[in-house]
Amino acid sequence: MCTVTVLNLSHAARPFPRLRMLVNRDESRRRPEARGPEIRDASGVAVLMPVDPQSDGTWVAVNAYGVMFTLLNYNPTPYDRGFPRGERSRGEIIPMLADACDVSAALPRAKAIKAAEYAPFRLAIFDHASFLIAIGERGETRVTTGPLAPTTLLASSGLGDALVEAPRGLLFDETFQADDCEPSKLIAAQDAYHRHTWPDREHLSVWMSRAEAWTTGLTVVESQTDVVRLAYASRADVERGSPLRELTIPRQSANCATGR
Repeated sequence: MCTVTVLNLSHAARPFPRLRMLVNRDESRRRPEARGPEIRDASGVAVLMPVDPQSDGTWVAVNAYGVMFTLLNYNPTPYDRGFPRGERSRGEIIPMLADACDVSAALPRAKAIKAAEYAPFRLAIFDHASFLIAIGERGETRVTTGPLAPTTLLASSGLGDALVEAPRGLLFDETFQADDCEPSKLIAAQDAYHRHTWPDREHLSVWMSRAEAWTTGLTVVESQTDVVRLAYASRADVERGSPLRELTIPRQSANCATGR
């Protein structure tokens, strides 16, 4: 369960990031608090990611090439009712692909994910020009790719994805007006969007809460010309106004001829 937004700011001059992704992670109130961020190695490529202690995996990451990854539950019906659930953790999926130098390099491996081994998922990968969405359900993995739009929204909920996609999508459209492309304003709007709560509809909100689940934390991922940054804050940190815990690594030029 998550809300993900991506800003494509490739047109912006420094100091603005070329690509910026924010991820709200919505999880059971009983789930252990995530660790992070950490630097991991993926076949010689540095990867920044917060860590889920149950799987030692993650739901969001960025590598040294500036390629961004995020994973959402896929709930076309509430709580995946009627869907077979594999035994492997979905937190393993992103680390298997995290050395990819761009969307094209990730494509064949995304297609090869054995969906039957996992509960239903929606994997999203972004580089500075393209996106990839891989949906795994009923033992099949369906993959689509395309050019990256100026703004992107993905949302999921254990109550059923469609239930939250409409209200969060409407708020998203209201937040990012088509005639306003000033980078600083877009970034401020993105930050505000991910902290938004409807007091009378907390269960549908971007910063959500209900009896059994709530938004457990916020991740900010940025890819700039020369550096890559990932910052994470738990729910308690965000509500206290504490600084996000962040790591930064140099950005590498992608050499996809190596097969990565």
